[in-house]
Amino acid sequence: MISQNHRLDQQLIEREDHYMATAARINYYDLVIDHAHGALLTDVDGNQYIDLLASASAINVGHTHPRVVKAIQEQAAKLIHYTPAYFHHQPEQRLAERLAKSAPGTDNEVVFGNSGSDANDAIIKFARAYTNRQYIVAYTDAYYGSTYGSMSLSGVSLNMVRKMGPLLPGIVHVPYPDCYRTLPHETEHELALRYFEAFKVPFDSYLPAEETACVIIEPIQGDGGIRKAPAE
Repeated sequence: MISQNHRLDQQLIEREDHYMATAARINYYDLVIDHAHGALLTDVDGNQYIDLLASASAINVGHTHPRVVKAIQEQAAKLIHYTPAYFHHQPEQRLAERLAKSAPGTDNEVVFGNSGSDANDAIIKFARAYTNRQYIVAYTDAYYGSTYGSMSLSGVSLNMVRKMGPLLPGIVHVPYPDCYRTLPHETEHELALRYFEAFKVPFDSYLPAEETACVIIEPIQGDGGIRKAPAE
């Protein structure tokens, strides 16, 4: 932060509070962004900040990147949006092909959604429909979103689920393999084996493997604490 003038910020936020639902916002900081470039944010009072959040990792190439701005301007002058569920258009075709070829494996296909929450809801639907099985295994401390299905998968905050139950049935949580929670003198290999034993407990006691549609895991937990699972 370069300067600390917040008068207009505060006025705009107080006015916004009359119209914006408090449930839609996480109160990190009293910051009203006016413009941004690269990794620098400038608020309406002229204060500058280094942005380490990148709009929840959605702006990883930096704010107002010239190539992104140019592409948006050119496309907006031709066609801003049309749902691909109804008609085809070339930007959708090119993006789908590029994503399919970039993903691991072969014969990949793409479906577009609205958010990460929507994508994880889709995982539940696709897995259950494809396998004709009901159970989904997820991990404690995971965050998959705040829609009903993705919230049911999540296990990071009691405040997400208070007064929301019953949640989506058929979701089983197991401990996330946490490399920060090693036992004395425990190697990463031994830790991986210990957590895999914990993973198998439901299958040995009450969860039929043949009725399990999928296991969903974050390779790196975000809201759970930036924790990377052992590769093993």
